[in-house]
Amino acid sequence: MKRACKVVILAALACSFAGCASGPMYTALVSGNSLQRASDIPRIESGSKIHKPVYGSELVYKSHLSEDIRQPALFRAKYHPSCSANGWMAVKGVMKNGTEYPVVLDTGASQHFFVNDIHIRENKLAIQPFATSKVNPVGWGRCLLPQITLGDITWLNWPCLYREQHTQIRLFGLPVAEDKAVIAGLKVLMEFKYIAFDSINKEIEFSLEKSFEPTEPKLWAKYPFTIEEDFSGNALLFAEFPIGGRPTHLQLDTGSGRGLAVGQSFWDDIRDRMGKVRLTKGTDLYPYIGQLPCKHGIIK
Repeated sequence: MKRACKVVILAALACSFAGCASGPMYTALVSGNSLQRASDIPRIESGSKIHKPVYGSELVYKSHLSEDIRQPALFRAKYHPSCSANGWMAVKGVMKNGTEYPVVLDTGASQHFFVNDIHIRENKLAIQPFATSKVNPVGWGRCLLPQITLGDITWLNWPCLYREQHTQIRLFGLPVAEDKAVIAGLKVLMEFKYIAFDSINKEIEFSLEKSFEPTEPKLWAKYPFTIEEDFSGNALLFAEFPIGGRPTHLQLDTGSGRGLAVGQSFWDDIRDRMGKVRLTKGTDLYPYIGQLPCKHGIIK
């Protein structure tokens, strides 16, 4: 009986992190604004070597640090176990103090590294808090990530953004698990010549120097893509991909397990070409926002 109970709880945990509900177990968004008052968390002084504001925006900065990546010519890392439950692309990462975290390779994240309050507290990362307001009362700001290692890859002294907010899995109102994923954004991933997601062998291949060359080019399909930056320096990855016979400017987000997400107007335009699709009401979990209503369906 004990073993059966354990299996049920593990299954419910996987379901909850994927954004669904399971009876007395549910996902909660935990937030606060106490890091700036914590005496054991080091501070980054304004005007120090970590940043220099540009465009007059607090959110955008150019690092004066040694943004260094140490890696052999080619390296492969196994998928993190959380990939199957969340549908994101992640590998195991280790911070300087030896603590392990899933690191999500997220092309939908527009800056460098993103962490939450758990990472700040457990690793005593240096921070520079931003001002909060009634509209946005959650604590957030810049931080310094001195070291994070993925197998044979090590990032040294990279800037990061933090938000004092994380998801928590609760059973009968009591916390049983927390989201400790580190987000490696597009500006980090752009440092590589290519990153290949091998879902057959459940591995991710990284290359700093060599461009990707398929062994059997005829078996591959090519689609043009672009990396666009807005006036604030946020990088976004887009590809031209046909959906329902309609050429579509599609943002690629490897940090999301939602599959294809489209707006209502786009769906109304293509639904007649998709055949019979049954939509059901549900919700999706968006990091730092929470559960949002949506409709789910399977397109064949």
